[in-house]
Order: sequence, then structure tokens, then C-alpha cells
Amino acid sequence: MSQCRLFLSAILFLNTVVMPHISWAEETADHQAIRSMLSKDQDAFSTGDGATILRHRGEHYFVALVPRNNGSPDFHGVNLGYTREDMKERVLDPEWNGMPGAEALADTAVDYTSQHEIARIDIEGDYAVALSRIEDAWNDTVNNVRRVRGWNSLWFLRKIDGHWTYVTAVGGISSWDDETPR
Repeated sequence: MSQCRLFLSAILFLNTVVMPHISWAEETADHQAIRSMLSKDQDAFSTGDGATILRHRGEHYFVALVPRNNGSPDFHGVNLGYTREDMKERVLDPEWNGMPGAEALADTAVDYTSQHEIARIDIEGDYAVALSRIEDAWNDTVNNVRRVRGWNSLWFLRKIDGHWTYVTAVGGISSWDDETPR
């Protein structure tokens, strides 16, 4: 068989057998709603908006934490981190102003940035699972390094009355804390 015929046969095979079965990612309204909810949730954590944080979580919401063992997640040691009630007590406390960000590091940090994204979403009807990536970075003027800290969390969601709600989360599935000399 000539190289040309072999090439054309391969193209034909890809077009008729492989291509129809490739799953092209499609960003649906549900995907966008889940991504938007993470952004609103992160904004609420940084501004201290406890009511919004709680509104995104179901009545029986809880967080499971995965401890680290020699730098790797230890799923054998997974434990209950906190419940919605624990969170409610913290985020509705009048003294709570949100998670510390650039303000908490103001004396020693320059060029603070914070970013978040949903790296993956899988939706089946009114249920979804999502993987988030949250990362903070800043120049540490005391140690003269660029510090980057972040983590991935696994979220389980349910669509209730047309709105996505966090049912539970697993924190600590991966994390990093790196320093680069400046």
C-alpha cells in the first residue's frame, strides 16, 4: 500500500470512527452558573459577606479535610473538618471581616494577587462535581522571595429549585506553598 493511500485511509478512519466519539467540552448555562457561584463565593470570603457564603451552601453542608503525609494527601486520614453550623458561627460573627488577603500581609507583602477557577465540572442532571483551584501570590519583602500558595478543592453540588448549591466539599486534595528568590 502506498504512503498516500495509507495516509488517506488513516484520515478516513479518524473521520468516520474516532471523531464522532470524541467528547467536545461544551460550556452550558449550568457550567457557567457553577463557575459564577465560585467567584461570588470567593468575593464573599474576601469581603466578609457571611450571608452570601451561607446562601451557597445546603442545609447539611460539611467539609471533609484530607491531611498531608510527607507532602502527599493521606486519604486514609480523611476527617470531618467543619459543618455549615460551624461555618455559620464564624462568618456571621460581627468581628469577622473576611479571609485575610493583602491587608493581612500589608507590612511585608508587595504585589499581592489572588485568583480562582473551576478546573473541571461534571454535571449529571441536578448533580455536579467540580474541582477548584485557588491561589494567592505575593512578594515577601522580609525574606526577599515571591511566595505562591494554593490548593485544589473538590465540590459536590446539587441543583435545588433551579439554583446550584454546595452540598459538601473535600479540602486538601492537593496544595502547594512555594517560594522563589527575587
